Amino acid sequence: MREKLFHLRHLLMLLSVIVLWFGINEAGTVLFDEHNEMVFNMLLFAQQAPIPQQNWKIKHVLQHDSSVFAVAMSPDGREVAAGGIVSPVVSLWDVESGTPVRQLRGLKGSAQALAYSPDGRFFAAGRGMIRPVDTCVFVFQRSTDNILQRLQPPKVTTRRNPKGVGAVESLQYSPDSEFLAVGFDGGAIGIYEATTGQLKSSIMIPDGLDGPLAYSPTGKYVAFGELKKVETGALEKPHVIQLLDVETGEIVRTLVGHTGRVTALAFSPDGKHLASGTSTGIVERFLDKKTNQPVTQRNADPIRIWDVETGTLVKELSGHTGMIRFLAFYQGGQYLVSGSQDKTLKVWDVVRGEVVTTLSGHNSLIEAGAVSPDGKYLVSGGANLVKIWER
Repeated sequence: MREKLFHLRHLLMLLSVIVLWFGINEAGTVLFDEHNEMVFNMLLFAQQAPIPQQNWKIKHVLQHDSSVFAVAMSPDGREVAAGGIVSPVVSLWDVESGTPVRQLRGLKGSAQALAYSPDGRFFAAGRGMIRPVDTCVFVFQRSTDNILQRLQPPKVTTRRNPKGVGAVESLQYSPDSEFLAVGFDGGAIGIYEATTGQLKSSIMIPDGLDGPLAYSPTGKYVAFGELKKVETGALEKPHVIQLLDVETGEIVRTLVGHTGRVTALAFSPDGKHLASGTSTGIVERFLDKKTNQPVTQRNADPIRIWDVETGTLVKELSGHTGMIRFLAFYQGGQYLVSGSQDKTLKVWDVVRGEVVTTLSGHNSLIEAGAVSPDGKYLVSGGANLVKIWER
């Protein structure tokens, strides 16, 4: 049925073009009569016709030894890794067969973030520790247990963490695999040389890093959320997204609009757009200061898509009712996947701003996810389970 509607949509569009062609007079102007009004209505119907569905099905359900907090997929789409916030173990599986590849053991602290380098040489695991001094990132030679580097956080202090920055919030390799950007809870970003592990530059964030970071596909920017300190009663939103020029270390753009903590960021494959999600979902509850009554506001903080060069808001995607835990574009940026603590995954048609499909295979909070580069596989993690989806 969907296939027939798809063909009908394109047939109507072709028919509309033909009729419009004959509706043009010798002077080259369209004759806006009742006939052409019918044509425009046909065009409108064609645009509103259902779009092809993205049929994702669960391929494997994998079990980790603790609650999953971070997942990553290898650049060739053949391997998936998962780590949790209770156990130091990182589990790796073969995507196609679902069989275990190996487990990385003997590491201190919980697995806060995981990342493969795009060239497939490295695998990084960011750790969370009880003491900030023990915080680090372990870098492995891909497909081995060989630790190449142990990256230490920048020696900076902030208003939020006067004793030094804390656990690893997130990490991501540059598109050319030359650098690794690491965000540390408490207020710092470190840019490390991937091969040597040397700290190239560090950025201090006085009031605290507000969630994850993301490297742009061009390698020009690193986007991150920042918690801005504001005066009591001020109208400014404390949660903003910053675009950092990696080369100069300067903030080139600030994206303002979210009301909740930034919890997910993803650049489109061409680097022109940035998707962001927050802890608020689309429901915000707060105490009205004038009436002193609790207020529930829906659609308060949807997923937002921004134009990177201008900083303008392009699209808002409303549908989730819980914290957004991950975002990922695929198929050339035509689709966006979002995972939420409302226990669902949603696939969005980016241009239309509409939900294509909702995946409800989790019985617990979704905490992490990723999509293979070719868009064939989707992985999501929640509780102690990792689910691999295939389309």
